[in-house]
Amino acid sequence: MINREEFFNRYWAAVDAEGWKAIVLHSWKHLPEQIESDVDYAVADCSPRELLTFLELFAKEHGWKLVQVIEHEPFAYFCVCMQDGGDYEQIALDVTWDYRRLGHLLVDSETLQQGARQIEGKSFRVPSPGAEAAYILAKAAAKNKEYEDVELRLEELCSEDVSDFVAVLEAALGFNSKNETSETALLSDLKKWFSSADFLRPVRSGRRYGLSEIQLYSRRCRQPTGLWLGFSADDSSATEALMETALKPIKPLYRRNKIVAKTRFFGISKALNFLIRTSLFVETDAKRMPLANSLRKIVEIDASKNSDAMTQEILNHLNERIIRRIAKL
Repeated sequence: MINREEFFNRYWAAVDAEGWKAIVLHSWKHLPEQIESDVDYAVADCSPRELLTFLELFAKEHGWKLVQVIEHEPFAYFCVCMQDGGDYEQIALDVTWDYRRLGHLLVDSETLQQGARQIEGKSFRVPSPGAEAAYILAKAAAKNKEYEDVELRLEELCSEDVSDFVAVLEAALGFNSKNETSETALLSDLKKWFSSADFLRPVRSGRRYGLSEIQLYSRRCRQPTGLWLGFSADDSSATEALMETALKPIKPLYRRNKIVAKTRFFGISKALNFLIRTSLFVETDAKRMPLANSLRKIVEIDASKNSDAMTQEILNHLNERIIRRIAKL
């Protein structure tokens, strides 16, 4: 079994060997030594089904499991892989083809991939300075960030290749400046443009619900990414500490965690809400209910099981669920 840094480094070479393009979109300077959050990357020349099938097999070959896949925008998947035992190290890989946010197409795949470059000492490729700047500006607008939040990185990118910086921002976002000979004046124009740019106004106004978004939310309801988990045990073997230890690697996969003793019939709607909202709903004393049993995973606790065996059982369930869903893409 390899560690997280090795997993990260080997992944890009494996993707490249498939003949696909992949670039880490931002915050890549200190990777993989410092992986402080999910790794945002873009791919091209493969389908979602091909990529997710590949990621599941790659993880398995290296002693890991693909345990979470959330399609948060059309053709944008937040994926979590976890070590299959040991310390249960995790890595979150957030993949997209085009950059979409809140239902708006902001930067297309061709723009993101054009001019991609290999950085010395890194196992992965990154966008051109202009493409990274376009992505950073679009993302900042979508998240209602101030220009100052991304200003330092934009200055660095402009300094790396001012011609590419200007050309890509004009083609992708419609930014135009007459001060290309002066980086200071150019960046001053960019700062003024960012606050009121026509191209960025729609995403700042909120979510757009097109056909792709409606289809996405329909899939999320039919195939919820949350987990309804029930522990079933006799009094001699069921301990709070055992269940808590078993859940420790599982909880970070979910936005919210709700733990109750048991769910009665009228609590099923609450559990379903947690499932759809990518949350973890846990019953520590689950009772048999036909409807609930078709929706939840029951983990039996007995004298032969320790917390690691229980964690493995949950991870196997999550991995098998993902494999079934990938086949339907």
